[in-house]
Amino acid sequence: MGKSAIFKPSLFGLKHSNRDFTQKKTWGKNQFNSSFPASLCAYLDGKGLKNVYLKLDENLKIQPGELSTQELYGLAPDSDNLFYAFESQFRGGSKMITIDLFAGCGGLSLGFQKAGFTIVAAFDNWIPAIDVYRNNFSHPIFNVDLSRESSQEILAQYNPEIIVGSPPCQDFSSAGKRNEGLGRANLTLTFAEIVTRVSPQWFVMENVDRIEKSKILTQAKQIFKSHGYGLTEKVINSCYCGVPQTRKRYFLIGKMKEEDDFLIDEINENLSSQPLTVFDYVGKELDIEYYYRHPRSYQRRAIFSIYEPSPTIRGVNRPAPKTYRQHPGDACHLKEKLRPLTTRERSYIQTFPKDFIFTGTKSNLEQMIGNAVPINLARYVGQCILNYELKKEKKITYRQLQLSK
Repeated sequence: MGKSAIFKPSLFGLKHSNRDFTQKKTWGKNQFNSSFPASLCAYLDGKGLKNVYLKLDENLKIQPGELSTQELYGLAPDSDNLFYAFESQFRGGSKMITIDLFAGCGGLSLGFQKAGFTIVAAFDNWIPAIDVYRNNFSHPIFNVDLSRESSQEILAQYNPEIIVGSPPCQDFSSAGKRNEGLGRANLTLTFAEIVTRVSPQWFVMENVDRIEKSKILTQAKQIFKSHGYGLTEKVINSCYCGVPQTRKRYFLIGKMKEEDDFLIDEINENLSSQPLTVFDYVGKELDIEYYYRHPRSYQRRAIFSIYEPSPTIRGVNRPAPKTYRQHPGDACHLKEKLRPLTTRERSYIQTFPKDFIFTGTKSNLEQMIGNAVPINLARYVGQCILNYELKKEKKITYRQLQLSK
């Protein structure tokens, strides 16, 4: 895939070497200009170090296409620095135990899993999405109505360190009537009540950006605060964290006994300076340069270029009607062969991997893909949390890694 979000230096990186870093006799050789401090070795040893060899050029810049690891967690290297935040690859058995509420087909789950979290269970009650989820994850997903208190008893047995979730947002979204009394908005309060009942150290709630102005969110935040959670809230545009799509989403992140805004610097500092385009991400795999995305209103443009981020992927996908009139903002003149993206192509824009298994009717797949949290967006938030946790440990500071040449 193409470029993705840039993470600034966190704790450490590894210079390319053919040595086995798990063997103590190799410590201090051909690493960080032949200097590898004992404190760092002890830390890595205690974490259960895995073999990770990153190849660098003569200027000590990582070469993304030459990694011997299976993946780089979707992160493009920061070419201005030597040290990189790859700590999640060294967490061994200490991955944070996670459960996913209102999981859908698994966008949040997969993103957090790729960031280094251990998902142990998921919950939803839409059968088509549950079926897709089960085809792609080894842990269980429960078909339950989380608004019922009896169904919430299942969660506590997992003793999660973090609960993530994306309560249904139709009552807040521009696609709906923005009526908080319709019922689904109350699931935001259900999420808050579940979290405070289970009391994990962390929680992450994702929703549409319009929720910021809702009374329901104010009530939910009061519930979290009354139970001791410090809160960080941020609207993140996905195209600045590894997703080739302009998709603004609201995140409320809580940690027990923390100050408010504790994670805001980590989130802001690691955002890419440039939006990711469709071409950046999929390259020449698409056989088109322009495509049609059906607008909510014909007062909006509907024709887009692959050399810009995609508009928000929604649950509606249809070809251009014969009555469509050219919009001044369209990326090209209307052509007869202009087509919408396919269902699978839309899943790529949501950063689902190619081997993700989708089964079901076209309408159900379009809806679950459009509702999903983009994988790389979820991974970005998860990586920010891990970076924050690791910095708090203070076992190694960045200052300790300012090694002499």
